[in-house]
Amino acid sequence: KNYLTINKGSRHGIKQGLGVICSEGIVGIVKDVSRDYSTVISVLNTNVKFSAMLSRNGYFGSAYWDGVSNSHIKLSEIPFHVKLKINDKVVTSSYSAIFPTGVPIGIVESFSKETTENFYDITLKLTTDFGNLQYVYVVDNLFKESQKEIEEEVKDE
Repeated sequence: KNYLTINKGSRHGIKQGLGVICSEGIVGIVKDVSRDYSTVISVLNTNVKFSAMLSRNGYFGSAYWDGVSNSHIKLSEIPFHVKLKINDKVVTSSYSAIFPTGVPIGIVESFSKETTENFYDITLKLTTDFGNLQYVYVVDNLFKESQKEIEEEVKDE
């Protein structure tokens, strides 16, 4: 359950729920905000799951940390019929209202069909080096409310 603290807060325009990225890729989501500081729930937190997409073919699933390594995460819900390759790039998908589409997440390091379901067991090597993270960008999806509104209309049908 990893968190980061950044030295920007509400007086700098930071709000709860904003995405946090770095030049290498995804970092986390703003959790709490004070006047001058914010905490960020890292993608290296077992309580975080986010939408991810294979950039080569557009298939999407959920990325999450399994608590094992600070340089690897898992990608789930990719069905067996999808053609995977080692080193396939994985990025954020358009199904996230938090992160812009196309932010690097990692590359496929390994995959297997040794699950009881019809989905691969995929391990990604993160593009973000959390052991050397110094500078981050806080990003806001200016269309988040509009996106959520239209998605809720579909759910109500």
